[in-house]
Amino acid sequence: DKIIKMRQVAVSVKVQGRGTGKQLVKYAENWSRDKGYSHMNLHARKEAVPFYEKLDYKVVGEKFEEVGIEHYKMEKSL
Repeated sequence: DKIIKMRQVAVSVKVQGRGTGKQLVKYAENWSRDKGYSHMNLHARKEAVPFYEKLDYKVVGEKFEEVGIEHYKMEKSL
């Protein structure tokens, strides 16, 4: 399987809740699928896990620390 990693997605607090993050993720997924990738993975901050779960990402494994912040590995089949 061809796997691609999404990195450093962020939306300003001022515009969160307007669908911008969802549009960014969907664009990245479509672009990746068009390029032949079959899976997307990412490292989500603890606070972002519910956002990604709504987009059908699943937590894989245990929490871990990255750059001093609690993260979870998540993945999705494209």
